[in-house]
Amino acid sequence: MKQMNKQNTVFSYIVLTLGLALAGGLSYVGYRVAAGEYVFGRSIREAAANRGDATYNSQIQAIGLNPYDIRYRLSYAQTNLAIANSLAANKDLTDQDRQIIQQLVTQSIEQAKNAIAIDSLRADSWAVLANIYQSLINVAEGSDQWAVATYQQAIAVDPNNAQLRLAYGQLLFSLNEFEASQRQFELAVSLKQDYTNAFYNLAFAYSKQEKLLQAQSAMTQVLTLVERDSDDYKNAQERLTEINDLIVQTQPQQPAEGAQDVQNNQQAVTSPSPTPKPVLFGPEEATNEAFMEPPLELDEKSAAPNVTVAPTKATQ
Repeated sequence: MKQMNKQNTVFSYIVLTLGLALAGGLSYVGYRVAAGEYVFGRSIREAAANRGDATYNSQIQAIGLNPYDIRYRLSYAQTNLAIANSLAANKDLTDQDRQIIQQLVTQSIEQAKNAIAIDSLRADSWAVLANIYQSLINVAEGSDQWAVATYQQAIAVDPNNAQLRLAYGQLLFSLNEFEASQRQFELAVSLKQDYTNAFYNLAFAYSKQEKLLQAQSAMTQVLTLVERDSDDYKNAQERLTEINDLIVQTQPQQPAEGAQDVQNNQQAVTSPSPTPKPVLFGPEEATNEAFMEPPLELDEKSAAPNVTVAPTKATQ
């Protein structure tokens, strides 16, 4: 009996010790998670106040407290890129400036890839990495194809994401892949039929291919989706007028279809009240001008994306 009581006592001590260790471990983890959230919140406030160095340092601290939070990684990646862009905009860069820019860009790519490593099925992480590559197209060789491959991966993860389709289409447009961009914009509006900016970009893609009647239709659709007293409405009106003028110039024997009806259509349009108000931004054509001379040299082995969807043609 005494032996049994002794065994029970030892067992109780073991259970108590394990319980205390588990509770302590959970408390420590909980502290680090809470502290990470506090520091990350501080970094957001510092970013809003345009304090770049403080934002940068707070995000490093947040990652140190909770290295598994994807938000911290992605925010730090974007902060590195923003600081690099700010430095690169200066004239007469020194060798030290270039080294710092190189380091910031490398860290930006690395942190986005770390976020993907934590969870490769989050399309937003792939989209951030793709956007980083896209911003480096005139800065680092190979960035254009890395951006294409990464957007393809993001879409493979979330094929019904209209915003991804729009962003990928704008990349393709900037690479002068107008037919491919058209396809992505069409998919965007099929996924979200009131996607104002997708219609706006689609009109540009049609115009580049001289599909003027389709461009006219897409831009007219924009007018039905924006508030009539907004700058966006005036912008779309101006673009539609340009398209109508091109139709008249290229098809002088035929009246521009809908050109006479534009005013009537505008009068018939009821003004929806979307929240928030849409902001139109069109795609940009590619430029051969380097953003920085000489361009950055990124190690393809470490900088290129680790995609499972094989990058084929940009027209996919």
